[in-house]
Amino acid sequence: MTACITIYLVAMTVFVPLTGWTSDRIGARNLFAAAVALGLFQNIRAGTQLALGDFQNAIFVSAGLMAVAVAWLLQLPRNAGDDLSRRS
Repeated sequence: MTACITIYLVAMTVFVPLTGWTSDRIGARNLFAAAVALGLFQNIRAGTQLALGDFQNAIFVSAGLMAVAVAWLLQLPRNAGDDLSRRS
């Protein structure tokens, strides 16, 4: 299980910079919709894997879909002037 967590974290560090580049190319909303749709498919695929290697591959791709990072890209421009660390 530790290997799966490591693979997930490595995938996030690899794919988060690509999120910004891809959202500039196709738009953040389109990227978010694709990430949610493909992420759902990949999570179902990861849950149905019986072999550890197949599960690790599915987790890597699922992390690479970047739904969380794209959600940040959608919210930050709207709140750029606000102090995000302060609660209202």
